[in-house]
Amino acid sequence: MRLLGLHGGLAVMPSGSSDELYPGSPTFVQQYFWIFHDIDPAWHDRLRRGLTPNTDYVPRYFTINGLGGRPPGAPGSGDPAQDAMHDPRSALHGHVGDRALVRILNAGLCAQSVHTHGNHMEWLTQNGVIRPDVWKKDCIYLDGDMGALAASHGERSEGW
Repeated sequence: MRLLGLHGGLAVMPSGSSDELYPGSPTFVQQYFWIFHDIDPAWHDRLRRGLTPNTDYVPRYFTINGLGGRPPGAPGSGDPAQDAMHDPRSALHGHVGDRALVRILNAGLCAQSVHTHGNHMEWLTQNGVIRPDVWKKDCIYLDGDMGALAASHGERSEGW
């Protein structure tokens, strides 16, 4: 069912805290949940009809929080109900010095390379396990088939 879109995430906050991922983590002023997914139309059509897929998995569509991106000028471009780049659940907004927590789940089968263009993230956990060292990255590899991580976002010089 996950391949057909029945998936989601559940965020749990530490008891008594609304601005930490875990006790002692970097604090944040806002948080996001990014759920990545990929779609192979042939597989999805067979699954929808109750059949077993009989080909290699070849995704043609990729989404974040159920939405794809739209090139400028394309139908739906700039519409937050259709364009992930304009969806307030996905697009990062804030002020210099603010930190945002981004929980990331890959519900699809393909690995993803999450790149936040000029915004550095502190990679805090992976699959629910606190990392022993915090890595500052602007590109984070996300395992396919339910890979998950949490990162705090914050060190951009001109705002984000």
